[in-house]
Amino acid sequence: MDNAWIPTLQRISAKQWAALEKKIKRANGKVIVLVHPFYNDKGGEKYAKTIAGLLTQAKTPVIILEDIFNTGKTGKRLREMNAPKHLIIATARNDSEIILKMDSIRGTPRYDNSILLFAKKLKRLGVRQVQIGGMESKSAYSMDVFEHEAKTLRTRKPTIHTISQGCVGAIYKDLIRLGGFERVILVSNAVYPEKPRYKRVQRKRAPKPTTPKRQRRRK
Repeated sequence: MDNAWIPTLQRISAKQWAALEKKIKRANGKVIVLVHPFYNDKGGEKYAKTIAGLLTQAKTPVIILEDIFNTGKTGKRLREMNAPKHLIIATARNDSEIILKMDSIRGTPRYDNSILLFAKKLKRLGVRQVQIGGMESKSAYSMDVFEHEAKTLRTRKPTIHTISQGCVGAIYKDLIRLGGFERVILVSNAVYPEKPRYKRVQRKRAPKPTTPKRQRRRK
């Protein structure tokens, strides 16, 4: 593999970041992050349609975190879908860890707190809300995720075991923990194999007003 063509975090140009910043501003501070969206073909029709819709129709800008060995394939796939030009950033092989740069001597990936740098970059670009999708999503115990969901979910309540592992879960948890964003949410039909499970909040109905009984007048 020619390392010069690997889209590491440090190789994203100032021009690319500036173009993304404009899109984020038009989207009122929202961005979509898709993690290994084409990892395998097991997601099913609903997943595939949701991912395709996000890539081709969503007005919110998209960043794709893609396996170092699949960045070229994903770029080609986007062109075949006639999708807008989305930013692709390379991750480790079969892992969601973002590659900061390639070692100039060994030619191997270096990470060096790349997820923290990525989160800080999004903040500087004006991101307030991050929507996340992709593969693989797995649930586990995470107090960081639970507390964030308890605070930001409006009509649903989280469970203590929530999406926080797998490539998708790791990015979801890290952006909640490190980013300081107003909201980090999962796009329910755009994650596989596990979907977020929430309990619906049952709103208490206001009691019906009672009409006072009429007292009989004594003659």
